[in-house]
Amino acid sequence: MLAEKKSIAFLAKFFAIFGAGELLLPVIPLDWLEQSIAGLEAKMLGIKATGNIVSVQNYEFLINEYCTGAVSSLILFALVFSLKKPGIKTKAGMWAVGTSVLFIANIGRVYAVLWSAANISPGIAESVHIASWFLVSGIIIALWYYLTKNIAKVENFRELL
Repeated sequence: MLAEKKSIAFLAKFFAIFGAGELLLPVIPLDWLEQSIAGLEAKMLGIKATGNIVSVQNYEFLINEYCTGAVSSLILFALVFSLKKPGIKTKAGMWAVGTSVLFIANIGRVYAVLWSAANISPGIAESVHIASWFLVSGIIIALWYYLTKNIAKVENFRELL
């Protein structure tokens, strides 16, 4: 019964943090990041970008706040800070390092989407977009689970709740 209460408390904290972040994300000024990603991706692929829009075969891809890696970082933040262990400084470090890795990985994810549009078809890019988002999310959760257990030096994940 105690384990169930701890699990429910973890989920409540996770969804409260994630929900607050989802509400804030659209109002945080990320135009500079969106435009930087669009420009970098266009340059790497030899295609055109205007602001945060990348054009591929007469099809426009909008790089918005959800394409920046911010959502992945938010998921990681909610996961890390919903646990009682490790300490706050360790959690902050885990999140900072994790976010850095996520933003770099996100460049590869967006590249794969745009590459598939440029080299296969713009239609297939949507499937690559969805599949890559789920893949990255799964990797986030798996790495968080494994690394958090090791950093906090616990055998059973329930010790973290």
